Amino acid sequence: MEASTVGSAWTDLENARTVDTYFEMLRAELAGEVLNKSQFNRNLQEAIGRSMGAIEFKHANISAVLHQLRSFYINGYKPRSNVQKSLRLEVERRLRVDSEVEALMLKAVDEPVNMPGVDFLLRQSVAPVIEMTDRIYHRQAVKHDFVQLEASKRELGLAGELAVINFEKARLRRAGMANLANEVEHISVTQGDGLGFDILSFDSTGAERLIEVKTTRRAESWPFVATRNEVSLSTEVPEKFHLYRVFGFGKSTPGLFTLPGSLEESCSLVPRDFDAYPA
Repeated sequence: MEASTVGSAWTDLENARTVDTYFEMLRAELAGEVLNKSQFNRNLQEAIGRSMGAIEFKHANISAVLHQLRSFYINGYKPRSNVQKSLRLEVERRLRVDSEVEALMLKAVDEPVNMPGVDFLLRQSVAPVIEMTDRIYHRQAVKHDFVQLEASKRELGLAGELAVINFEKARLRRAGMANLANEVEHISVTQGDGLGFDILSFDSTGAERLIEVKTTRRAESWPFVATRNEVSLSTEVPEKFHLYRVFGFGKSTPGLFTLPGSLEESCSLVPRDFDAYPA
């Protein structure tokens, strides 16, 4: 690494080269190719003279910009804040003009769901902490809101709900509560949407557990859309409400983390839409 780059601000050229590398990796990931992130990093070190750690942090900064733009980002680079303005502008420009990556993102969000793939138990983990200092709503020009697009895919949501039902029944049976496992109900199917939860299950004491399921093919840091009904229910009965986040759906080891209680306490909520009537 050249000593002149240590501690110095990144130039527009360095940012552009780094964004080029990131989008090359993103394109490969979306296309289902095997990624060697270390080799991409080494190539970029040789090109711009920055350290491996500095490049990794910059890639995480790029993920943060794409995260805020409601766009796909590389699963292995968790969003990191404190983004340089010139880097943000370069990411926004690249997202506008890169039609190949845009097409791959649209294809990924429309990928058919393999319904037989729900016959597995989810790998449970702790909820991630997303390092995002700017959580307020900003007006931003985006061609596609991929978070909302994926959330609207009913087939994906249903598959995630079925996987959670399997998970809950197995959890209760392991706890010696086979009778309650048989009582787990798929509320969104038997009664319909709009109640603020998808599945009625039970905890270890036999008390009701109201489960809202959010499913994504992306990583655990991918944001989800919470409705007013869901937030309201979670604050009304926090002792019963649980949000189950299914992530990496379609992968060999899809994951799950849970957020019990009020979503106002467990999440940073960013309001985006309102029901409006002429006054």
